Amino acid sequence: MNLTGDPWVPVVFATGENRLVSLTDAFRRGEEILDLVATPPQRIALTRLLVCIAQAALDGPEDEEDWRPCRGRIKPAALAYLGSHKDCFELYGDHAFLQVPNLAPTRNATLDKFDFGLAAGNNAVLFDHGATADGRAQSPAWSALMVLTYQCFSPGGMIGTSTWGANTTSKNSEHAPCLEGSMLHTIVRGASLLETIHMNLLTREMIAKAPELGWGRPVWEAMPDGAQDPQIAEITKTYLGRLVPVSRGIKLAEAHTQATLVNGCAYPKLPQREPAATVIRRGKDQVLAYLGIDLARHPWRDLASVLAFSHTPAEGGAWVFHHLVPGDGHVDLWAGGLAANKGKVLDVAEWAFHLPLSLIGETELDKYKKGVKLTDAGSGKLWSAVTAYCEDLSLSEFRQTDMRSRQQRNKVLAKATTSYWRKLDAKFGVLIETANELTAELAGEWYTIVRAAMDQAYERACPHETARQIRAYAKGAQRLRLRKPGQREAV
Repeated sequence: MNLTGDPWVPVVFATGENRLVSLTDAFRRGEEILDLVATPPQRIALTRLLVCIAQAALDGPEDEEDWRPCRGRIKPAALAYLGSHKDCFELYGDHAFLQVPNLAPTRNATLDKFDFGLAAGNNAVLFDHGATADGRAQSPAWSALMVLTYQCFSPGGMIGTSTWGANTTSKNSEHAPCLEGSMLHTIVRGASLLETIHMNLLTREMIAKAPELGWGRPVWEAMPDGAQDPQIAEITKTYLGRLVPVSRGIKLAEAHTQATLVNGCAYPKLPQREPAATVIRRGKDQVLAYLGIDLARHPWRDLASVLAFSHTPAEGGAWVFHHLVPGDGHVDLWAGGLAANKGKVLDVAEWAFHLPLSLIGETELDKYKKGVKLTDAGSGKLWSAVTAYCEDLSLSEFRQTDMRSRQQRNKVLAKATTSYWRKLDAKFGVLIETANELTAELAGEWYTIVRAAMDQAYERACPHETARQIRAYAKGAQRLRLRKPGQREAV
């Protein structure tokens, strides 16, 4: 199977037709294709691959002036590139796609291992009871997509070993580049797949400003033949080399349910950053860290950080936002990724935002931050109110020294907090509109929504039927006073 000509990329056309296409057709018919049809990690991996091919084919663009009109050059350049590098995209063989050469086959992993949605090894998945010791048979198209995704998101931990070149591979592995800090990836989406590719291209000028990051070339042009290969430095410390990583040494066997899986290349971590992620400063020491996926927290609360422009490439939002200019019109953003903890995959997540371009202006973003700060203040007041309610009931139903009483209080707090944020998650569009309109005040509709979410959450979480409960409820409600933006006195 050759990935340039055989179908394996899942897409949906503007007509509504879902099908697999080859890499060649992804570029040839890119204006007819509406979008990818994939899980969050698959979407990220496929987008990185398509962008990498386009960037290598264009050998650029050079700067912003060159980027704007280059969309028309992507298709012919990419088709010519795929034609001249066809041998690099074979799925099986000695020089297979994203599979390191000179790796002694051990077949120590089933193909199921490459799919985060299947039960394999210590990866237990609810309702998946089809796992066997020998693994399940999978199609070549499935294998191609999973190997690409696994190279981008493979979690670290103990791993099997084999001989790669003249050396034995390490039994310890680190997270693949796209999984560090369970980072939230951001992709700008266009009206077609070709437009999406164009919107997510970076310029040589952008990369030149990045710390310790060169332009490089795709990994399939410089595949290392051993763990000590000097080419690894170019692969791991350059933009194109990191876009499609080889974090694991993999060798597939045609028509087989098992494969060889060992440790591959180690990629430098922050401050050498992933361009599509958001880097913030965290803690007392203001250490650089990725804005990660919090499965209990909608990213609209961090949207100001995601959209932030920084004077230094080491921090701020995704670099592609430099293509966006505040003004009329809208932009579609996709955000998502894979959450993991200590080598264990927790879940995947994704969100979509349709935002006015004017929101990325400094004044609008500052107003948006203040709106989020108001919700955080409301959350604090709600916590205080629930705590007061529980403390007033301590003589009978709640006792601070009793473990069971504390657990009950924490359940009440969790119920109130969940209800509060769920209400705001459904209404954050109002904050976007308020921040985007110069005449709209945060003390208006957005304040009303936040205050109503506080009141409803408190009412639903704290029973107030008995006389003692009513007294405790009234005492806690006194702490629900939330100051309006711009006002000194609590209301």
